Amino acid sequence: METTGKPQQELNAGFGISADDEASLRAEAQAQVAAQTNRAALLEKYKAEALAKLEAELRGEAAASLPVAEVQSLDSLGFPKKYVKLTIFKGQAKQDLSYVPVGVNGYVWRIQRGEPVIVHSVVAEALNEAVTEVVLQAEGGLITQPAHRYPYQAEPATQEQYDAYKAKMAEQGKRVVATA
Repeated sequence: METTGKPQQELNAGFGISADDEASLRAEAQAQVAAQTNRAALLEKYKAEALAKLEAELRGEAAASLPVAEVQSLDSLGFPKKYVKLTIFKGQAKQDLSYVPVGVNGYVWRIQRGEPVIVHSVVAEALNEAVTEVVLQAEGGLITQPAHRYPYQAEPATQEQYDAYKAKMAEQGKRVVATA
């Protein structure tokens, strides 16, 4: 607002109040706005605290209702003690590696193609999920269909077979699994 050089008292004359009264009214209005602002901030703070408390209670109830998991030995790497004898078929393309890296939960198996290995069943499950699309010639033209990225053959293996395989690898200075 432009004052054009007139004294403050003359500008307030139209409202019938003095400059001092106007200043006190302005201060009172600012105090009310500040109080409302503080009230809104406090309300948000209290809402956040209540939500955090409710979340903690619900997490505690959920944790109490979950079944207790069986603690597994470090030798099993936390995977079920279920093993398979696995052979990944050799690649058909020139650029295919002589091995296939298979990773599960931070553990990586580097499996030589064409050689039988005994590993946790989760490795076969991971290979089963490695799917790609292949293009085939059909009567009506070209079609695509899913195919395993790394074709393999698997059969169940026992704990004793796994232990024997692991010991054999240790004698050769090889590890059965390495972390990523």
